[in-house]
Amino acid sequence: MFRSHPSAGVSDFRGHPVHRSTSGGWRSALFIIVVEIAGSFALFGVSSNLITYLTGPLGHSNAAAASAVNVWSGTASLMPLLGAVVADSFLGRLHTLRPGNSVSQTQLVSFSFFAMMIATPACVSPIGVYI
Repeated sequence: MFRSHPSAGVSDFRGHPVHRSTSGGWRSALFIIVVEIAGSFALFGVSSNLITYLTGPLGHSNAAAASAVNVWSGTASLMPLLGAVVADSFLGRLHTLRPGNSVSQTQLVSFSFFAMMIATPACVSPIGVYI
């Protein structure tokens, strides 16, 4: 297979020179597009469920729920910009992605845990122990 000359001053995450014929292209672009579409679906799905949750079990008014969801949505939309500035100016891409992903995973696990705690009523077993 013919390889192009490596791009000047460009290396991959292992430090090897990058060849344009074997890196990037539509495969990488399609991956980014699919990830962004999935993120958009997740954002809109959570925001609609959040309004339902705030007006239902928590008893907020429609206006208060819409206001809270707008604040949440705006914050969720602006945080990637803050992360990009921190990554580009101070830490570097890899050193920003690790803690960012850790925070995101911790958030998802804690939301799932608290949702299970709220949704599961306290049950008393026949011997009088709460389960």
